[in-house]
Amino acid sequence: MPRFLLQMECEAGGEVALRGADVRHVTRVLRLGPGDTLEASMPSGLWASLRIEWAGPAEVRARVLSIRPAPGDPTHEVILYVALAKGDVIDRIVQRVSELGVTRVVPFACQRSVPTPDASRIHTRVGRWQRIAEESCKQSGRTRPLGVGGPVGFADVARASAEPGVTLLLSPGDGGLPLDGLLADAVPPVRVLVGPEGGLTGDEEDALVGGGARRLQLGQRVLRCETAAVAACALVLHALGELGPTPN
Repeated sequence: MPRFLLQMECEAGGEVALRGADVRHVTRVLRLGPGDTLEASMPSGLWASLRIEWAGPAEVRARVLSIRPAPGDPTHEVILYVALAKGDVIDRIVQRVSELGVTRVVPFACQRSVPTPDASRIHTRVGRWQRIAEESCKQSGRTRPLGVGGPVGFADVARASAEPGVTLLLSPGDGGLPLDGLLADAVPPVRVLVGPEGGLTGDEEDALVGGGARRLQLGQRVLRCETAAVAACALVLHALGELGPTPN
C-alpha cells in the first residue's frame, strides 16, 4: 500500500490533506482517487490508514480510518559515521542503510577523505541526502526518516566515539576482531565508523581506539567504503535483532 509522511498528528475519523509533490504522486503516478486507500506516518511515528475523499490539482483530502504503531521503524539506535567520498557514494550509502534500519548517518572529514564542499554545495548535498532518506522511508515502511546532516570534523567523531555506547571502527589492517562478542556488553547507541578509501591514518585510528572504539574486522578481502558501510550496518542490525525473523 502506498505510504506518505504527514507533518502533523491526526485522529481516527478526522481528515488530513496532502499537498505539494504528494498530490502529483497520488493522482498522476499512482493514479489514485476517491475511495482508494493509502497509509501515512505522523511525527510521533504512528501509522494512519487513509481513504481518499477528494482529489484536486493542488490538494488531496483523505479520511483517517485507523491509527496503529509502525512495525517498520528500528528499535535500536545505530549511527553510521562515514568519511566524505567522491561522487554519489554518500547518496547510495544513505539509501541502503536507511532501508536496513540505521538511525542516522554522519558524514565526516579526515586526512584521506575528499575535501569538504563549500557552504553552498554542501547545503545542496545535505538537501539531496535528506530527500533520499525520505524517499527510502516511504519505500521501506519506516515512518521516521533516517537523520542526516552536514559533515563534521574528525575531532567531533573522536569525541562521539568516547561517549556512552559502543563505537565499532572498521579497520582494514590487522588487529580487528569479528563482530561476535563486540556487542555482548553494548549499550545503545551503536556507532559504526567507516573511513575513506585507503583507511584512516594510523594517528586517527589510535585516537579513536584510545577513546574506546573497538576495531571490527570484516574478513580478509579489501572492501570499498560503500560496501563496508552497508555490510557492517547489516551485520550489526542483524546481531541486534533488527533483521531477524518477524515476531508473530
